[in-house]
Amino acid sequence: MEKLFIGGSERPIEYGWNGIRIFCRLAGITLADLTKLGDDLTPDNITMLIYAGLKHATEREKQPVDFSVDDVGDWINDDITVISRVMQIFKQQMPQIKNQQAPAEGAK
Repeated sequence: MEKLFIGGSERPIEYGWNGIRIFCRLAGITLADLTKLGDDLTPDNITMLIYAGLKHATEREKQPVDFSVDDVGDWINDDITVISRVMQIFKQQMPQIKNQQAPAEGAK
């Protein structure tokens, strides 16, 4: 799990399965769409992607999520360089997710 200074404090960020699930649900996309994401990132996508990684990591550490997607947008406005740092974290963690396969039917 990585740490990111954003919103005035150091916060955990991670893109495990739940982080990806949160992002896909917020953005209304599928896993197949996720592989094409870099081509068509919108401000909404970027903000939701950062929010999803922060939310997942915060919940994983059993801490309350005390921020919203709009808060993350404000934090980006305060420090636009956070986008490149998060994209680097996301790219580092995505191969781990892509290489994991769902168990075959009937597998125990």
